[in-house]
Amino acid sequence: RTPYRLHFRRPCFIYYQAYTEMVVGQTLSDAIVTLSSMNVIAGELDA
Repeated sequence: RTPYRLHFRRPCFIYYQAYTEMVVGQTLSDAIVTLSSMNVIAGELDA
């Protein structure tokens, strides 16, 4: 029997990829607030 290989991405990675589309047309201060409200965990982005 061969073991199954799984690959998954953590939720923070998907949220972070959508960030550029979320901040188009916003001011810098709004972009900072948007990033902080997403609750991105930086350690999960490296995995």
